[in-house]
Amino acid sequence: MYDVLKRTQVPFHYDNDGQWYHRTHPTIEELPSGALHAINYSPPFQAPLPINNRPSILGLPGGSSDDLPASLAAFDEILNDKRGQYEFTMQEGDLVFFDNRRVLHARRAFRAKPGQQDETVVGEATRWLKGCYLDGDVIWNKLRYLTRAAVEGKTPLDKRWRDVIEKGFRKA
Repeated sequence: MYDVLKRTQVPFHYDNDGQWYHRTHPTIEELPSGALHAINYSPPFQAPLPINNRPSILGLPGGSSDDLPASLAAFDEILNDKRGQYEFTMQEGDLVFFDNRRVLHARRAFRAKPGQQDETVVGEATRWLKGCYLDGDVIWNKLRYLTRAAVEGKTPLDKRWRDVIEKGFRKA
């Protein structure tokens, strides 16, 4: 199953409010030395799995495997084993900083403040969490968004940008 997670390309996507992220990569990435490089696992953003080696969206290679669903399920079971988890409650002023592709992370549901009946009290926040992500997907997102806007005629397209789009499409 580990080999399936290393070799099978899994598509991820997020298309909302002018942002269009799409990336296809294996769940587990190793360096040429065999050392772990990155984990790519985010079920809420996982696109439909490729079927019968058909390419994913945008013509990127899909790399389907009949063993992928079972391998992902086994991986998820390992990740949800309490023995391998470190959990803490952040307090006001706490900051967590990490490489998003090197540290598997999640957050639990939050509870209303003591004395509140539910989480939605008008005028009073029960939770405030600010995330900041910096990674290569931001660049690919902007390229896809501007390309789509140009193709749809929503933004002017100068010769330099047209050359970039045409070169990109030829490579795909």
